[in-house]
Amino acid sequence: MAGSSSHAVAAVVSEVRIINKKLDLILEYIF
Repeated sequence: MAGSSSHAVAAVVSEVRIINKKLDLILEYIF
């Protein structure tokens, strides 16, 4: 069970990193 939960956390972290990259691009475009 612990392995599956940690795998889910890793997936969420990867999605958050992608979102952060998009936000950085948007901020650079605006400012």
